[in-house]
Amino acid sequence: MSSPLKLPLNASLNSEKTQATFDIESGQIFATAGQLENAILELSNLRAQMTPEVSQEIDVGRLYHIGPYRLIHQPNSEGNSPVEVGAFLLGLCPGLGWVQLYLSNESCRNLYHWLSSAYEHPPNQKH
Repeated sequence: MSSPLKLPLNASLNSEKTQATFDIESGQIFATAGQLENAILELSNLRAQMTPEVSQEIDVGRLYHIGPYRLIHQPNSEGNSPVEVGAFLLGLCPGLGWVQLYLSNESCRNLYHWLSSAYEHPPNQKH
């Protein structure tokens, strides 16, 4: 019997990590919201192990909207600035639940400069 939050589905990768195999206990799968959230996370973790890796190139034709996100900042325990040590953002997405995003200190610095520039020169103002 499956746990109440796990789908009755076993997944594995082939030795080259190029193909995933799913063994389903029955012909149909019925999932609660919690089971589906966990399955999405498990499939995401499985994809992260596969080859080829997810492309670093942005393919605009493959982008899809998964929001809206509600983002909150998770402060670090030492109280250091995110532009010094990076930061974790927690995002609440209706389809994925809570996800944690790590922004490196360089990414935080770039985001800070971009947002500061946008604040100093709002789109509706002429320079």
